[in-house]
Amino acid sequence: MYAAACEKTEKQQIVENPDQCTLKIYSQSELVQCMQERTRSKHGVLTKFLFIGDSRIRQLRDEVTRQLTGKDNDCHTNPNITTSMYHKQSNRPTILEDSSVRIEFSWAGGLDDGRPKGNPSSKETEAALRRLSKQSPMQLPDIVVLGNGAWNVYECFLKNRSQDVCLQDYKRAFHKLLPMLRKVAERTPVIWAPQIMMNGRPMWPREHTDQNYVRYNDVVRSGLQEDSSVDRKRSGRDKVLYWESTVMVSKQLNDSADGLHYAPLSKYFSIQMLFNFLCNLKLQNQEDAAGLCCRSKH
Repeated sequence: MYAAACEKTEKQQIVENPDQCTLKIYSQSELVQCMQERTRSKHGVLTKFLFIGDSRIRQLRDEVTRQLTGKDNDCHTNPNITTSMYHKQSNRPTILEDSSVRIEFSWAGGLDDGRPKGNPSSKETEAALRRLSKQSPMQLPDIVVLGNGAWNVYECFLKNRSQDVCLQDYKRAFHKLLPMLRKVAERTPVIWAPQIMMNGRPMWPREHTDQNYVRYNDVVRSGLQEDSSVDRKRSGRDKVLYWESTVMVSKQLNDSADGLHYAPLSKYFSIQMLFNFLCNLKLQNQEDAAGLCCRSKH
């Protein structure tokens, strides 16, 4: 059951008021209207979302579709979607004509520091950013959401390597990405989605722990903070945003069925936060907008 149909628990009330601001809960019709208005402001160019990452980032992609259309394409939360059906269409661009939205997803399972022992498939994050940096202004997405790390933890476990060593590889790989992230973020909003919490569930290999995820998240957070201190001096704002509230949601709601993937309620609130980022500044009534979270200028 999704949040709109739930009686609010204390945990949900906390989630709706992160960082002493108010999360506006948008209805489907309000979201469609916001997306249509964004498209009209760009002279008919569809509002475009780009998601880059692993299965959890793909779930966020699917939740954007669900909140705009009511259709749940996520095999992790909809039992009517088989795994084979899901993977057959999972990387295809989605065009939602009624919402004037285009949604794209690029699989990028992990980060690779480029050394021989690395997994070649994990170069996909870098490849996706390179493609993005070459796009014309008309092709650029309105927002980029990316993130990964769980596969780095898992591959480290499979290869019987120390997580301390793998964490250093991940750190080198992330710092290698930073110039490209910054370059893309100069042209369109970029949000890094950190690893959500396992909350102690034992259904995955022992290396998948909250402690390890926090360590990998800290690598990204500290890297972005160091980078942002320079950006603030140059432009007065951060370039790449770190999506802390999605971690808070996973901690507070603790509703994942397998401990690794988003459950319906966590997805719901996370994507409502994303829509707050895109839509709140466009509210005509400034009194309604006062005190709201995520008031993007984009």
